[in-house]
This record gives sequence, structure tokens and C-alpha cells, in this order.
Amino acid sequence: MHKRDRRGSLLAAALLLALAVLLVIGGQPFALAAQSEATPEPTAEATEECAEKAEACAIVVPLDIPAGLTPEAAPAADPGINPGALYHDSRSDLYRTPGGAAPFGTTVTLRLRAEAGNLDTATVRVWNTREEAQSLLPMQVVATTPDGYDLWETTLDVGSKGTVLWYRFIVTRGNQTLYYEDDTRLAAGSPYLAYREGGAGMVYAESPDLSYQITVYDPAYYTPEWMRNAVVYQIFPDRFRDGDPSNNPADGDEVFYDALPLIFHDIWNEPPVDGRTTLAPAGDQGYFNSDFYGGDLAGITEKLDYLQDLGVTAIYLNPIFLARSNHRYDTVDYLQIDPILGTLEDFQTLVSEADKRGMKLILDGVFNHLSSDSPYFDRFDRFEGDEGACESLESPYRAWFYFAPPRANQPAPCAGDPDPLYYTSWAGFDTIPRINNTIVETRRFFFLDENSVAQTWIREGIGGWRLDVAPDIDNGRDPNNIYWETFRAVLRRLNPETVIIGEEWSDGSEFFDGDEWDSTMNYRLRAGILGFVRDTDFTDNDSNGDRVMYALAPSELDNTIRSIEEDYPQMAYHALMNVLSSHDVSRLFFVVGADPQAQKLAALTQFALPGAPTIYYGDEIAIDAPSIPDSGGNYQDDPYNRAPYPWPDTEGDYYPPPDEDMLAFYQGLGALRRDNPALRTGEMVTLLADDQNGLYVFARLSKADGNAALVALNRSADDRQVRLDFGGLLPTGLTLRPFPDGAPISTDGGSAEISIPARGGYIWTVTADAAAFEAPAAPNGLTAVAQSGQVALEWDALDGAAGYILYRSPVAAGGFEPLTETPISGTTFNDETVTNGFVYYYAAAAVGENGLVGEPGASIMAVPSYTIDETFYVGESAEDRELELVFGLTLPVQAAVKIDGVTDAQGQTPGILARAALIPDGGDLTAALPMAYAGDVDGADSYTLTIMPQEIGEYRVVAQFSADGGLTWITVERADGTLPQVTLAASSDTTPPDAPAEVRVLRASLSGVGLEWDAVEDENLFAYRVYRAAGDEAAAVIAEIAAADGTAYTDSAVVEGETYVYSVAAVDGALNESPLTSAEPVPVARLVVPVTFVAEVPDYTTGKVFIAGDFGSSDYPRWDPAGLEMTQADDTHWTITLDIKEGTAIEYKYVRGDWTAVEKGAECEEIANRRLTVRPDEAGVQQTADNVQKWRDLDACG
Repeated sequence: MHKRDRRGSLLAAALLLALAVLLVIGGQPFALAAQSEATPEPTAEATEECAEKAEACAIVVPLDIPAGLTPEAAPAADPGINPGALYHDSRSDLYRTPGGAAPFGTTVTLRLRAEAGNLDTATVRVWNTREEAQSLLPMQVVATTPDGYDLWETTLDVGSKGTVLWYRFIVTRGNQTLYYEDDTRLAAGSPYLAYREGGAGMVYAESPDLSYQITVYDPAYYTPEWMRNAVVYQIFPDRFRDGDPSNNPADGDEVFYDALPLIFHDIWNEPPVDGRTTLAPAGDQGYFNSDFYGGDLAGITEKLDYLQDLGVTAIYLNPIFLARSNHRYDTVDYLQIDPILGTLEDFQTLVSEADKRGMKLILDGVFNHLSSDSPYFDRFDRFEGDEGACESLESPYRAWFYFAPPRANQPAPCAGDPDPLYYTSWAGFDTIPRINNTIVETRRFFFLDENSVAQTWIREGIGGWRLDVAPDIDNGRDPNNIYWETFRAVLRRLNPETVIIGEEWSDGSEFFDGDEWDSTMNYRLRAGILGFVRDTDFTDNDSNGDRVMYALAPSELDNTIRSIEEDYPQMAYHALMNVLSSHDVSRLFFVVGADPQAQKLAALTQFALPGAPTIYYGDEIAIDAPSIPDSGGNYQDDPYNRAPYPWPDTEGDYYPPPDEDMLAFYQGLGALRRDNPALRTGEMVTLLADDQNGLYVFARLSKADGNAALVALNRSADDRQVRLDFGGLLPTGLTLRPFPDGAPISTDGGSAEISIPARGGYIWTVTADAAAFEAPAAPNGLTAVAQSGQVALEWDALDGAAGYILYRSPVAAGGFEPLTETPISGTTFNDETVTNGFVYYYAAAAVGENGLVGEPGASIMAVPSYTIDETFYVGESAEDRELELVFGLTLPVQAAVKIDGVTDAQGQTPGILARAALIPDGGDLTAALPMAYAGDVDGADSYTLTIMPQEIGEYRVVAQFSADGGLTWITVERADGTLPQVTLAASSDTTPPDAPAEVRVLRASLSGVGLEWDAVEDENLFAYRVYRAAGDEAAAVIAEIAAADGTAYTDSAVVEGETYVYSVAAVDGALNESPLTSAEPVPVARLVVPVTFVAEVPDYTTGKVFIAGDFGSSDYPRWDPAGLEMTQADDTHWTITLDIKEGTAIEYKYVRGDWTAVEKGAECEEIANRRLTVRPDEAGVQQTADNVQKWRDLDACG
């Protein structure tokens, strides 16, 4: 073991021993008494950070003053934890290494910064989503820095199964507990800020459950190479191109859902029918999704050359199978092309012609629901016989669906026994009953059988599937639901290059463990890019509540990009569908304010970032198809975002003709992406994020291909000039060419002055021989010789090196920063910026003749130090003492260290460590605790520790000092070379108090085990000791509760699945301890918590009130507007109690039986899903009270 490790282990043991006032009772002869010395003031750096994050510091205040050690006397007020000093950054390798997603079988080192000596304990709480289990990892101090910080560290073993691990920090001092978590909500109840995910966090007085995440994945995870290099084009088939008028229907050819006659647009370039203003013939509902334009597969084939010129390599088609609507998410027959779109031969021609052009087809797989007007369900008796599940209890498809008695205003159209039934549909839309995907019959139909839906179309030559509402089938974290795992395995056996893309609107990490999905539609990045090009926040029917599209500064866009990169394995990250528009959201041109320059900036950003840029048909010509506000003023995207592509040769002029300049810009981006692998799969390095000037600059590097790109973006309204430093990153001797125009950049000199137009940007690219991008190896033979105030470093010369970079860190792995601004020319360096007594790690890298900086080599350690001239005990600490051992007895130990010319200065000398202990005969220093600076004594620095002895006996007082970071210690001796002796004699009172009559476990859950016990009537009673045993472990003291503080305790340091035995003893003033009274063994498990929801509604509310949401359990319907009926308590209050597992994060809304009657905000605005994390109170229950401001229908909110 390294010497440093020995010191770290010793300090770790010492700090853990300081967890409570009495941690060593029973096992060691003394304990640490509460200290009264003042906590050091926060450093300037900490104060500045606190000011920058005022919202964090504002809610964190010192909590309870630590309880007294005896009923008669309390210690001086503890200043508490310094919140401004707490810090963690998930993207800094000083605090997390390695960063990002973690492969199976690896470990991640987590660190937390705190003010030196300020914490009793630091713990990492980890939640495993796949196992639904928490673990608590103790941290230890592994380094102390000269600027006054401790670095606490723990190692997390990520395990051998795919999962997502969520972690947060819990720190304590005395009775105070604080939490360090992500800063995605700046205050309780405030909006969720996705652009703040990851990176630095905040301090909280109560945990908001905003943990950091680590995705754990299979190292063999593979995504198709073609997808990682793709430019995707999404087509809504009915609206792209009519290539075969012979398959066009006529008005009234069909009637869908017994109410909606088909409408055909004889004029191509006209708006879709607006169901918000046009009613169906029956007049009781809007006319939606049953108007057709005649776009078809032949039209797509006709325009493949157009797409090829655009740089497209993959085409994603919205559903193409026989259906009852123009969007076709209500499938009627999964094995038949909708005749309005063409025939199987038309499809085969499209596949063949696309393949000739190097294009893959991705189909939309709607496996969660299908049409109620289909032969599988046949609600409207369209098909012969009684085969439909709705028609007959004996239907072969009956088990494919969920049937239930009707609620609210629901009809009962389906066969039941004895009464007719309703059914579960997706999101309450009765046209699309939800499929029971838990049974083998539906899995065989969709993917298991050779002639299944998924396998059939793979054999027809498609490149893969985009899976609609895929988390509704399998949420990715339930180990008992392996739908997508099996789906992937089956299709990959058929074609190893099949791509599987799941629809997930937020974080898809649960599906990226290597055995489910390859990609998702990256709406997270959409919010980042469009927020970056906008000057104001944007809201519509999708972007609202917790999903408002905020206007973002460059650093916030960078944080958005890095949070996605941090969450996803690289295989998935480079395969993401980076959308700016889709059939489900507002059009790009509308969101950017119909500003062509803003759209170009967005597209430039999209094509320059990792992932597959995805163009929604028509965006490349800046199609002007704006979202339209409903009667409540909320912008709605559907059906307006599904406008027909305005081809110049089609009839009508509602939509403006194509913007040819925009089209040329997109074609240039496609060519740029095609010709530069760095833009497709290269590394991304941020060079500048200047919020004040609106500048964002980064590099993309593919060294193996000899390819690089520089990307400069300017969101401001003014032209900007900036000097860009890329020295050490790009080899010298290259010239980068710009897109779309502008001046080239030479890499000679390592920097360049660049001009970036307002609301614009450039991409400079270069391709050279791969050898030009080769960086030198690390130099060998690095040595470090520490002296007082300096470290002399030397290394071997490396052939071909033009210079060297030295790095320094307080820890062996991570946190390395360069020591000099420019390379070092020789092979020696003297570091004179060190502080004696602190540990430093050094590493060296070489600079090649091409200007590139290589990777640093292994680190080495050095500790500059003073020479200690003298140590001595102060005052009575030097004397032998004989004391009667009673409760609350304190034994101060004070010693001093003298360093000539150093300690005679006013104040504490940095870099001096001090520790002390009472050592019984035959004992050692394993129980030593750190001493605190106590002032100056005769030109020396004195340190003190107050010990509370617990056992009678003969002891030696041992104090030690170290000036070299704990590598070596000097023991303080008296003038005669001896150590002070302490004799602790027994009290004349040897009668123990009575034991508590009974110990009871009030509750046992992940949040802790609550205990209470009967009070002991004894006028000399001082405290109760709480013991805990687990498994074969002996019972150990975990707390000592002053008698005056009551007869209850909660043990929060528990592990799910463990069984504990708790015991309590009474202790009197003579330290006599009663026998133990034990409770029954108690297992720790997640509670099922009765959660009561109370909704206060407007007094004009009519009908019944329901709660709809995702409650984390298959026991409750998911987002069913009439699935969970509440009970009316009075005119304005409705309640319901649901049993939900502890720790579950749920989302919900209130609704009156139908989504047309969902709750709205005070101004009729859309509101975010309500969120709640289930945490039981002391009684094991939870209650939440909500206020419904308005109803969509009753308040005409649209």
C-alpha cells in the first residue's frame, strides 16, 4: 500500500469516529467531546460561489444546535455546515472519474468538496432503478487543499447489469444534515430546468430528490454504423408528394369510427381541416385526422434524387399500414400497405430505389395500440362475423385488450358478462384501444413469430423501426418486463444492422443499457438548440410547465449538450435522431419566429453536433406552417404542422413556395456532413461559451480520419470578433475552409482571429493524412523531489518533442491542471507554488512538433514540508492525572508544535496535522482523532482535543504532529522522554440503572427505522445508548441520546433487504450501563405507502373528478382520464388514496373524465404534470393538497 493510502485510511477512520458525540463507546476507551472552537470563515472562492448560487445558499441555514452532552450543560453553539464550500461537478474528473455512462464491471470514483474539518460525515445515497433499491456509501477525506477544503471520496461499483444509478450527497455535522444534489429546480415547486442537468449542483436543507445519474450499460453495446453516420429525413406520407393519383380516394369513400367521413383535398396546396373550427357531421366533436391529400409511396420514390441532393441517408416514415386516419397511428392491418399510399410492389420499389442511393428506410411501429375500427377489435361491427374483441367474449383477440366497466360518461359498447363493458385506450382516446403486451400471443404477433409484423418488414428490406410510445409497453427498468430486450434480440438475429429507435420525450437512459434501444428522437437537444437561437422563452401545447423551451445562453446550450452526452453511452449518443421538428411538435420555422437567419443558425448547430440530424419534411425549404392558438390562447401544433409540401408543380398557393436559398443551405450542410467524419462521429471539444457576447465555439475531431472541424456560432444581434485558441488541439500546417462562406483559418500559431456574423455561424473543416493528427507519447522517468516550499521535477527527454506540459492535482486520478501557460522547453521544472504539508500529484505530457499535446503519463506524488523543530505538551496536559470516571467527564489534551521562523507568525501555520488519543496498555493509535488549532503559545502553534473517557484503566496521553501530509508523525514527549499518564478510577456508585421495559419498532422503510422505548425512572439517569446488530455482526452503539431529549430515535443509515436487531441500554452519571432491552428483528423493505391526494376545485365544477397519471405501478391505469375516480368530500374538495411504493416518483393531473376537461392554469395556460416522490411520514402515510385553477372545457381554455 502506498504511504498516502495509509494516511488516508487513518484519517478516514478518525473522521468516521467523529460521526456523533459518542461513537466509540464500548469498543474504545474514549470519545470525542463537542468542540467549541469557531469554524474557519469560508474562503473567497466559496463565498463567491455562494453568491453565484444565491438560491442555494438562501435556503440553507444552520439547523438545530447540537444537543448537550449532559442535561445540565450544553456546549457552545456550533456554527454548522458551511454550505458555500460544498461542491460537486459531475462533469469534472476531480469530482467524478470516469465521467459519463459506465460499462458493466467498472467503478466510478465520486468526490465532494467541503470546508476543511467542517463535516462529521459525508455519504453518497445511490438508487438503482432496475433493482429499486438504495445503498449508502460512506465517504472519507482523501485530500485537503491549501485553500481550505477537504475532498471526500467514495468508490461506486456499478455492478454487472444494465440500470440507471441516481446519486446524491448527504452531509452531517452534529445534528445538522444537508444535501447536495443537482440544481434543476431552484426552489420547491419551481419549474424543472433541463438545461441545468448534470454539472454543478446546489445545497438543500431537505432533499428535493434531484439526484445525479450514471447509466450502466453492456460494454458490448452496438448501434448500427449507418445510423451513427446518418442524415435522417422524416416524411408524413400523406403530405409529402402525390406520385400516383390513381390511388387517391374521393370524398365520402370511407366513414371512420362511425362518424367521420373521408375528405379528400382536390387542391394540394391548401391547409388541413382544422378540427378546432370544423365539426364532424354529428356536430358533437371536432373533425380531426380524416382528411387526405393523396401523398403516397410513389411520390417518395419520385423524389429520392431530391433527398439524395439534400444529403439524406435514411428516411423515417410515419405509419404506412392500413389505418382509419391520415396519421395512421390507428392501425387496421399491420401487414398491408394502406391502399391510399400504394401497394406492396410500390413499397418494394421504394426500398430498392432507396438502397441504390445508399438510403435506409425506418418504419413507424405502433405496437402499443391499434384501431377500434379494425378486425382485431371491431367496435363498429364493420367486419363479418364476431371475431372482434369488442364484439365477443369468445373472440381470439379478447385477451389482447383490457376491458372494464364504464366510468363517468363512458359508453359500454363491448360485450361483457353480464353487463356491457368499456375498454382501456391510449391516453383516453377511444379510437385506439391499448394492446395487452404482457401476453405471449401479442408478442408472437408483433415480433416473435417468423411471419410476425416486425420480422416481415425487416425481410422486406427496411433498416429498422421507430417505436411509438415505446415506454408504455416496457418502461426499460422493470426486470420482469423484457419486451424490448426480446424484440431487439429477435431482430438483431435477423439483421445485425437493424436499428431500434424508441420514442422518448425526455431522458432515454433506461433504454440505453445495450439490450433494448439504439436511439431515440432527441427532443432534449431540440429544446437546447431552439432555445439557443430564440431571444425569449417559447410555450405551446408541448412546451409548457416543466417543458417550457427557455431562451438559452451559450453556456446553457453547452450544458444541455453535455448532459445528454453524460447520460448516454457513446454508441447511443452518436445514433440519436436530432430533431428540430416532427409530426408531434411545432414547425421549426414557426418556433424561430419565421426568421430564416435564425433557422439557418439552428440548422448549422444541428448538423455540427453529434448524432443524426433529422429533417422533418419541408423544414429544408422553411415551410411556413405555423401553429395556431386555441380558444384559450395556447398554441397547438396538430394538424397545422402536417401541411402539404408546397411543390411548385402542384395546385394551390396557401403555403408559400420553397425558399430556394434555405434549400441550398441545407444541401450544403448535407454535403459537409457527408464529407467530414468528424461532424458525424468525432469527438466534441468546447472552446468558448461566452454568454455576454452570445458566442459558442467548439471543435469536432476524428483523428483516425485526419479530419477536423471548427464550429463558431453567434446568437447575438451583432457581428462579433473573437480570438480563438486551438493550440495543442489541431496540428499546425493546416488550412481550414469555411462554410457557408468567409475566410479560411490557418492552424499555424495555435490561434486565429475570427469574425462571426450576427445570428449566424461558420463551420471550418480540414482533411489531412491521419499521421498529421498523431500526438506524442508521454515522457518517461518523471520524478519529484519535495523540499520546503518547492518540488523539483525531472523527466526523460522524448525524441521529437517540441516541449512538455506539467499537470498537478490534489488527487492521484482526476483534477489535473497545467502548471504553466506555455510548454516547458527543457526536462526539468521547479514548482514553487506549493504549500508545505499538502500532498501534490504530478503528471507530464509531451508537445509534438505538430503542436499537438499528448496524453499525460502516470502521476507521482510529492509532499513539500517544514522541518519540525520542537513539540511539547501545554499546561496540565503534560501532567499525570488521576480522575474519577463519571458521565460527561472531559479530558482536554493540548500540545504545541514549533517551526523556527514559521510558527512565530500570527495564526495557524498551513499544512500541519495534529492528532491525539488515550492509549491503554497494549493499545495503538487506530483510534486517534484530529486536534484543532487553539492559538499561539511561545512561538509555537497549539492544538487541542477534548476527549470523553468511557472505561476505567491506565492510559497514556499521545499527541502527534505531521508536517508532510501524514506520511510521517512525530510523537510529543515530555522533557524526560515519557508520555503523560491518566488513571481513570471507578465511581463509588456501581449500581446500574434499570433497563428500559420495552423497545418498539415504529416503522421500517428505506427512509429509516423508527424506534421508541419506555423511559427509565432514575434521578441519576444521563443517557440511553442505542445498539444495532445485522446478520452475524456484534451489536454496536449507533447513537447516544441524552435522557432529557426523549425516548425515540430514527436510524436512517439502513439498507433495503437487511434485517436489524435494535437494543437500548440506560446509562447513569457513573457510567453504569443497564442490561440491553432488544426489539424483535426488523427487516428493511420499501413500504407501500397510502398516498392521499386532495384536490381543491372551482366551485362551479360539474361532473366527477378523476386523477390521471403515471403512478409507477401496473395496478393503476396510466394516463387514463376516467381511470381513477375521486371521492367528493364537499363542494370544492375531492380525494383519493392510492397505495404506492416508497421512493416512487409519480406524475399526475386532475381531469373530469376526458382530456377535453383537464385542469388548466390560472390564465388558461397548459400546466406541467404534477410531480411527487413518495416518502412516508412518521405514521407511514403521505398526503398532498393541490389546487385546480381552471378546467379546459368549463373555462373555455381551448
